[in-house]
Amino acid sequence: MVPVARLTVLYVYPKDQLLKVLNFIAIPGLAGAVVGPSLGGWLVELATWHWIFLINIPIAAVGIWMAIKFLPQIKRPEGKFDLIGFLLFSGSLSLQTYALELTATAAGKASSILILFFVAILLIVLYVYYARRKSDPLIPPSLFKIRTLRVGIIGSLATRLGIGGFPLLLPLMLQVGFEYEPSIAGMMLLPMALANVLSKPMVVPIIKKYGYKTTLIVNTLLLAILLSLFAFLSAGTPLLIILGLMVMYGIISSVQFTTMNTISIADLDASNSSDGNSLVAVAQQLSISFGISIAGLLVHNFSKLEHVVKSDNIFTYTFIILGLLTGLSTLVFNRLQPGDGSKLSGKKL
Repeated sequence: MVPVARLTVLYVYPKDQLLKVLNFIAIPGLAGAVVGPSLGGWLVELATWHWIFLINIPIAAVGIWMAIKFLPQIKRPEGKFDLIGFLLFSGSLSLQTYALELTATAAGKASSILILFFVAILLIVLYVYYARRKSDPLIPPSLFKIRTLRVGIIGSLATRLGIGGFPLLLPLMLQVGFEYEPSIAGMMLLPMALANVLSKPMVVPIIKKYGYKTTLIVNTLLLAILLSLFAFLSAGTPLLIILGLMVMYGIISSVQFTTMNTISIADLDASNSSDGNSLVAVAQQLSISFGISIAGLLVHNFSKLEHVVKSDNIFTYTFIILGLLTGLSTLVFNRLQPGDGSKLSGKKL
C-alpha cells in the first residue's frame, strides 16, 4: 500500500512540490505512533484484546471509501508480470532476512546460516544475470545507474542498520534495564513520536536552505551522537533527561527519514517511477528488518559475556556500536553532489 500511495503522488504532483507533499502525507502515519499505544491500552482495558484487531475493520472501510471517492484512476501500460524475476529477487531477500533472524536469536547452526546466506547471494546474482537479458524485468538493474537513487538506498540501508533497532532497544532497556512497568515504558515513547510529528513542518525549510547533501551528512552525525548518548543512561538518570533525549531523537529522526526517502526518488521520471518507487519501498522494509536483527544480535551476544552482564553494560555497548554504525553512513551520503535533489526542493543553485 505504501509504494502505491507514493506512486500516485509521483504521478499527480510536479517535481517541485513532491518534497512538501511527501513530507505532509507522512504525518498521518506518524500520528498513528502517537495514538496507537494509548488507544490500544484503552481498548484492552475497556473492552477485550480482540478490539486491537477489530478496530482495523472500520478504519479500513473508511480508507476504501476515501480511495474510491478521491484517488484518481491512473493506469499505465505494463508488460506481463515477471514471475521468474519475482521468485529470484524475493527469494534472495527472504533468505537474507531469515538468516539474519537466525543469527540474531542464535536459533540456527552456523553452517545452516552460512548456507542460507550463500543461496541468497546466488539467487541475487542469478537475478541480475536474468534481468539484464530480459526486456521488462521486475526491477531493472539499470536503476542503480541513477546516482541519487543508488546513494539514497545504500545510505538508508546503512543508516537503518544503526537506528532500525531503536524502537526495539529503548522499551527493552526501560523495562529490563531500568525495571519500568511496561505501561510506563510504552507511554514514555509518546513524546518521541509526538516530536516526530510536530517537527515535520520544519523539514522542508531545512532541506531548501542547506540542500540534501549537507542536511543528510550533518543530521546523520547528530543522530549518531544522540544514539550514543542513550548508552550513558541508567535507572538513576532523571526522567526529564531521558524524555529530553527522546524528544530530540524524534525531531532529528523526522528530518532524517524525510530526507533519505525523498532523495531516492529525486531523479525518477515517468519511465522509471514505478520500478524505482517499488525498489525504494523494498529497500526500506528490508533495512528496517536488518536494523532490528543487528540490534538483537548485539544484545544477545553481549548478554553472553559474563563481565558485560556483571557490569550491567549490555545496552551501553549496544547503543555505542549502533551510534558508530550510524555515523559511518555519512560516508555514503558524502557521494551526493551539492545540487542533488534541487528539483524536489525547488532550490535554485
